[in-house]
Amino acid sequence: MEFKEVLYKFLTDKDNVSYEELEFLFVELKKIIYFAIKDFLKDDTTNYKYKLLTTEYVCEDTYSDKIISCVEEIFPLLVAKIYKEKEKILNVIQNRNQSYIKSYLKTIVKNNFILDPLKKYKSEFAFEKISLNEPEHRESTDKTREESLESPVNLENEILLFDEANHLIDLLQKNLTEKEKKVLCFDEYKLEDCIKDSSKDATYKGRERYRKKLKDIMLKHKYPYEIYEYAVEKGILMSEICKKICL
Repeated sequence: MEFKEVLYKFLTDKDNVSYEELEFLFVELKKIIYFAIKDFLKDDTTNYKYKLLTTEYVCEDTYSDKIISCVEEIFPLLVAKIYKEKEKILNVIQNRNQSYIKSYLKTIVKNNFILDPLKKYKSEFAFEKISLNEPEHRESTDKTREESLESPVNLENEILLFDEANHLIDLLQKNLTEKEKKVLCFDEYKLEDCIKDSSKDATYKGRERYRKKLKDIMLKHKYPYEIYEYAVEKGILMSEICKKICL
């Protein structure tokens, strides 16, 4: 199922869009919103988190479930915007590839539902700053995270976690040497074959190097440790790296 084709069908022949296609389209649109928000939060260089004007929720880059609350608020606004600019969107669909279309929609989200409201109301209610060092807020967000982890898995949340975990593993794939990958796979999955040709000293040094690179990547891209844990637990690390070099 291709996003480009389903979006085109949604805009030109909505009555014949199946439930599966509609569900797929909505999840993809929510993912676009999600990453637009994350990009905005990553661009922020101050020691604050921002409350988007279009939502009543605080969007925090540290916690995916907080961003998803904002996604749900913005989602109907994006659908309305797509219909309002239907002809323009159809022109983009017909003349551009799928990657461009997603980037285009992401730009719409950023410009119309994040940056424009901030500019419009900057003098009064542009954003609410919340100190990261505020104890009451910290306790609240920790509790929210715990409740989220205990609640039933949300489809959109699961897909977003899966995408982020895959992106993290892709970064590891590109930045780790083969020896470092083997030590990583041994540490996470106890695959003896990964280090059978390595000395204890080489294994130790490989562990130091991959851990530093992993930490640097996660800090640079602002990934919480839960994303890495998810990649390990769901077997993404195993299927994308370990099976290819150790088994």
